Amino acid sequence: MKNSPNPVTEVIQRGFRHFSQRTAAFFRCSGRRFWLLHLAAMIPAVVLILSGADPRILAAVQQPANQPVHHTAEWVSEFGEFQYSTLAVAVVTGLMAWGFRSRRLREVAVAVLVAGILGGVLVNVCRPTFGRARPHQEEDGRFTWFRMNSRYQGFPSGHTSSTTSSMVALAVTCPPMAIPAVGCSIAVGWSRMQLNRHYLSDVMGGLVLGSICGFWGAAVARTREDGQKDTDGAAE
Repeated sequence: MKNSPNPVTEVIQRGFRHFSQRTAAFFRCSGRRFWLLHLAAMIPAVVLILSGADPRILAAVQQPANQPVHHTAEWVSEFGEFQYSTLAVAVVTGLMAWGFRSRRLREVAVAVLVAGILGGVLVNVCRPTFGRARPHQEEDGRFTWFRMNSRYQGFPSGHTSSTTSSMVALAVTCPPMAIPAVGCSIAVGWSRMQLNRHYLSDVMGGLVLGSICGFWGAAVARTREDGQKDTDGAAE
């Protein structure tokens, strides 16, 4: 007698297949312009790193003696944690989707969650690989390569990357939220500089990586019907 398939295993397998298919579609259809734009956006960060201008810009941006500004930066930076910028936003949106029985809101919730996870995973691969000294190390942001010590994991900014991943996914799947979403990403990046955790180039790297993961997460969250439309449109 055959054992009935485990429903949990079936859900996981179906989810993995959908993720694989939508990921393949994203990398196949994103186009050269998408990647060139993100590559171009990294050029200023590379210039800052090579010119050694990061410490000077950081000193100009920071206001260490201004306590209200510092406290605001701490609050904004806290929002940049995964449990707030990704998980809380996804849960609230998911509850709204359940309450309103909205497929669109369900896609938004999935996009935010998937993008935040992708951004968090990739940035935590990049940071120990580059091994860049954080500003408080007073080593002018040198790259030491392959360091597991968090004091040498400055590039790219993890908070900025994770937040931007979720916020870009939110903006793509829910365009009316684009302006506040982008504002949140920029604010988190500023907060990390104000708190002396990252240089401007670290923040820019986080924004670029987060943008890529945000579009990727939005592509994964699209339903099969949307994917079928894409395929039909491409065939035409």
